[in-house]
Amino acid sequence: MQHAILFDIDGTLLHAKGLGRPAFAEAFQIAYGATIDADRISFIGATDTAIIRALAAEHGLPSSPAQEERFAIELTKRLEPRLAQGPIHVYPGARELLQALRDQGIRLGIATGNLRPTAWAKLIHAGLADLFDFGAYADDAPDRDAIAAIACRRANALGATPALLIGDTLRDIQAAHANRLPCLAVTVAGWLPPQDLTAAEATLSSYTDLPAALRTIHALIPPPPLPIRVLAWELTRRCPMACKHCRGAARDTAPAGELTTTEALRVIDTLAAAYPPPRRKPLLILTGGEPMYRPDLETLVRHATERGIPTVLAPCGRFATPERLQALKDAGLRGLSISIDGPDAPTHDAFRGIPGAFQIALDALAAARQVGLPFQINHTVTRATLHTLRQMRDLAKAQGATRIDYFFLVPVGRATAIADQCPTDAQTLTALDQILDLDAEAILPIHVTCEPRILTRLQARRQNTPCAPTCPHAHPGAHPTQSRFNGCMAGAGFCFLSHDGHLQPCGFYDADCGDIRAHNCDLPATYRASTLLNSLHGGPSCLARARYNK
Repeated sequence: MQHAILFDIDGTLLHAKGLGRPAFAEAFQIAYGATIDADRISFIGATDTAIIRALAAEHGLPSSPAQEERFAIELTKRLEPRLAQGPIHVYPGARELLQALRDQGIRLGIATGNLRPTAWAKLIHAGLADLFDFGAYADDAPDRDAIAAIACRRANALGATPALLIGDTLRDIQAAHANRLPCLAVTVAGWLPPQDLTAAEATLSSYTDLPAALRTIHALIPPPPLPIRVLAWELTRRCPMACKHCRGAARDTAPAGELTTTEALRVIDTLAAAYPPPRRKPLLILTGGEPMYRPDLETLVRHATERGIPTVLAPCGRFATPERLQALKDAGLRGLSISIDGPDAPTHDAFRGIPGAFQIALDALAAARQVGLPFQINHTVTRATLHTLRQMRDLAKAQGATRIDYFFLVPVGRATAIADQCPTDAQTLTALDQILDLDAEAILPIHVTCEPRILTRLQARRQNTPCAPTCPHAHPGAHPTQSRFNGCMAGAGFCFLSHDGHLQPCGFYDADCGDIRAHNCDLPATYRASTLLNSLHGGPSCLARARYNK
């Protein structure tokens, strides 16, 4: 579940420069027939509903729901043109802070003493309205404690857990504590000195130092879960193969800078801690290079398993003997993925750069079957293999794979030398059409990686198009699919950790998003410190391919 943070408006995010006072007096005159001096009213910490009721009582007037509604209408009518002429003063750094919190997956809400229409009028003219999802206002309740309670319920209705209230007055602090929330008291308006707000859990005098402001907030609330569903971890870049498409240009020599066992264990600990129960922990893919070169592989698998992290392995197959796989299974390994890039030895061996690679892969699959370890087959789609898609699916089925994953070639690393093997758009469209046909046969689950650009559009079209009479799967409804195909997940569900401790959105998108060693091998802290990772939300384009094409 997401966290939600509640914000007051006036004195916390912005200052309307007194524009509301004359509008308030005019609205009261029309709704209640009495003249007031708005400059004598203290709005700090009060709510509009409470103020007009107190003013009505002061003048010996009743305050009915109809009059309060009339007041709200008149106030909005008179405030809007004044706000348009403004301008409203937004406190420096406020928008950047709000945007950073949203980028971290936090829902933002309003808990304000303003009436609903005037609250949103201020936010709109301040350029902040797009950052908030919900709120509670003075026309919901006259009391700030009740307003905050209503905001909490509305956050819950959106699937978010209220975690903090940010305001600038003692009444904000009281409302937070009445609802069992910590309060961050801000003094950006300068209306109250920090020593008057010591009842708050923390105070903040400025938003301009964004990292410091975020640290203050995160010290008060547990950070939201990282948007990682899958972490691929390149344990080593050493590999006995010489694959033509290797993104890391791996060689059969030990690289410098690999994370030590101690460092790797801390990475696992920090990842597990970021997803306390009942949150589901991300899938961990241990890859390379050849991860089975790591002598501590079983230790890492066991450590991750004991902390509830489901762990799988992506080896080349050379060292995948029954004995080693059994040891890894005993440590908690859940499965393997083995790459086969052709339906026969000549094709696969040529692509993998060594003779016998095809047989090595088949022997690894046989070893996995012997010890009862599930496996999937990965296949790189190039111009040379476009005609083998069905053969590869049939091979995967015959070998006992749980699914086949078609990886469309991305020209990074060693693959830049074979960029001309990337299928054209027309070839890609034809290949994806065939893959969706294979998927509809429901013989084996299918996944497609690194080609969301056309796939998502094609799948949507097929889902809304009845099969042709000649289609082998013809039926009254839309063309069937059994598997789920995603857009680009780089940094938005998928993340990559390199052998030397650098985070990337994915293995093919080699943007450096931070060195975990600079954060004491705390992977979540490194992730949250990355502006790029926090800005990615997935989509229909392969980010790595787009980066290459530039």
